[in-house]
Amino acid sequence: MFLFLGSKAEISTKSLVLFSSVTYLWGIMQILKRLIICLLAALMMLSCHMHRQDGRVVVTGKARGLADGDTVVAYLFHFDGEVGRSIMRDTLQRGRFRFELDSLPSGGNRFSIELCSGFREVLCLSPELYLEPGAHVRMKGLGRHYYTARITSPVKDQKLRQRFIRRMSRDVLEKHQDIFVDREAVISKREYDRSITGEERDSLYRLASAMLKQMDSLNAILTRQELELMFSEPPGQFWMKQLRSNAKGLSYGYNKEYRPVIEKLYDGLPAEIK
Repeated sequence: MFLFLGSKAEISTKSLVLFSSVTYLWGIMQILKRLIICLLAALMMLSCHMHRQDGRVVVTGKARGLADGDTVVAYLFHFDGEVGRSIMRDTLQRGRFRFELDSLPSGGNRFSIELCSGFREVLCLSPELYLEPGAHVRMKGLGRHYYTARITSPVKDQKLRQRFIRRMSRDVLEKHQDIFVDREAVISKREYDRSITGEERDSLYRLASAMLKQMDSLNAILTRQELELMFSEPPGQFWMKQLRSNAKGLSYGYNKEYRPVIEKLYDGLPAEIK
C-alpha cells in the first residue's frame, strides 16, 4: 500500500499557508495586547486624575439650556450639620464653572451647588456634593434640572447618592424641578420688580402659592418612592440626610402615614450609626 503525500511544491505551499496563518494570528494577538496595555494605562491615568495627589479638590461643571446673555453665577455651599453657607462663587462662561479648594473646611464633607441669575434668582434645585481631599468632580446637565445632573466622582457617598437618584422616577423629579424653578422666577419678579402694581404683586403671590401645592403633591410621590428605595439601598450620607428630613417632617405634621416605615428604617440601622 502506498500513501501519496503530494509533491514537494504542494507541501511547501501548504507549509507557507500554515506559517502565514500563524504569523497573522500572532500579529493580531500582539495588537490586542498593546490595546489592553494602553487601556489599562488610560484607566490608571484617569484614576490618578480623579484623585489628585496634592490633595486639592476640583469641581468643574457645565450647565446647558441657560438663557443667552444672562449673567449666571454658580455658588458652592458648605454644610456644617444642617446649616449651609456660600464659600465660593464663579460666573459661568459658556455654561461652565470651576471651583478649586486647597483644603476642605471643617464640619463635614457635604456641599451643594446653586445656580443663580445676576439678581439672585435661583435657577435650579441644588444637588448635593460629597467631597474628599484630592477628589476631582465633574458635573454636567440641563441648568433647570441640575439636581439630577450627571456627577462623576471618586467619592463613595457621591456614587451612592447618584445611584439613589437614578432609581427614582425621572419624570416626577423633572416636573418637580420645573415647578421649583418657575416658582423661583415668580417669587423673584414679585420681590424685585418695582414696575409691577400691587394687584399684580398679589396675583404673583397667589400663583406662587398654587405652585407650592403642586410641588407638595409631587413631593408626596417622591417621598413614597424614596422610603421604598431605602430598604434596598445602603445607608450612606445622602440616605441618612433623607431619613432625617422625613423624620423632621413628621414633627411638623407631614407624611404621618409613613411614621411606621420611617421608624422601621431607623430601627434597622447598625448601632454605630444611630
